[in-house]
Amino acid sequence: MNLPPFHFGGRGEINVTLGVPRLRKLLIVASINVKTTTIQVPILRSSSALCKAKRLQRRWSRLLFSQVLKNLNIHEKLSLKLNDHKHTYKIEFYFDEKYGEKQLNEIICSLIVKIKKNSEEI
Repeated sequence: MNLPPFHFGGRGEINVTLGVPRLRKLLIVASINVKTTTIQVPILRSSSALCKAKRLQRRWSRLLFSQVLKNLNIHEKLSLKLNDHKHTYKIEFYFDEKYGEKQLNEIICSLIVKIKKNSEEI
């Protein structure tokens, strides 16, 4: 979108689009590879500066559950009683040691919230 439609969108007296085509383009053409401008910042060669830069990089980068998970075991138990059938699942997660405890706790908490939400919908 060039500047006049961006600045004057929504003004009736100026004949420009209202921004809907741009919004439509963003929603339909949007991809995982975002084409935004980036900036490269030089980092001092001290160990503390490198450590802080790595911490900042981990904080800002997207981390998927599959990247953190090293192994997964699922144990299923079926209890059959006269009028009651019950499935019990025991799930054991094994995480990659290279990720810190704080990162893992955040991921586990978000996973638990999603599991609870999905189980309520069933």
